Amino acid sequence: MNGSNSVKRIVLMRVLGLVAVGAAVLVFLAVNSCMNSLKRQPQDQAEEKASSPEAGKRPTSEESGQIVEKHKDKVAVIETSSGTIKFKFYPEDAPRTVDNFVQLAEKQFYNGSPFHRIVKDFVIQTGSPDGSPGGGPGYTIAAEFSERKHVAGTVAMARKSDPDSAGSQFYICVKATPHLDGSYTVFGQVVEGMDVVNRIAETQTDADSRPLERIVMESVSIEDSAESATPEQ
Repeated sequence: MNGSNSVKRIVLMRVLGLVAVGAAVLVFLAVNSCMNSLKRQPQDQAEEKASSPEAGKRPTSEESGQIVEKHKDKVAVIETSSGTIKFKFYPEDAPRTVDNFVQLAEKQFYNGSPFHRIVKDFVIQTGSPDGSPGGGPGYTIAAEFSERKHVAGTVAMARKSDPDSAGSQFYICVKATPHLDGSYTVFGQVVEGMDVVNRIAETQTDADSRPLERIVMESVSIEDSAESATPEQ
């Protein structure tokens, strides 16, 4: 009987060992499959990003010249719930950015977008249709850095840590912010409505700089500008 029990225990231990090995193999295969999926994800995202006609593209010299000629005498007119803001463009410094903004405005993409980030004495930020920090048009555009300084009324593209991650969100400087110079795409300058910018900047916010009062861009349109227009200071 003892010998029989010993054989049974040996057989049982071997069966349990095989089961354990099988389970380990299944776990390894599952983990390996998951890791491969994670490794593919950034590549898939990169391919999706690159599928946009705007993503990563910098205009040729000929394209830049055409954009400058097309937009050099244009201004953006932002009708907000707090008043009107107008800014002129810098197509010679940021042709792709200016062209992208104009296209979005003409599609009425910006209409109804709230100012979702307000920092007193710093910037007011908008351009996310649903008001979320990561909202955008579904693609990104390449950065276009220049020697333009961040002064009161500067209009520039908001972005993530990747310089080429801007899409539709932009900010307007309330005061000079030299620490931003050379790191963000400056593409415009307020020519009318700095009083509106300052009024929006005074809006009370929560701890995350989100305004307690909803302020929106009711409409954004593109109009011809007068050649004599000068930036407000």
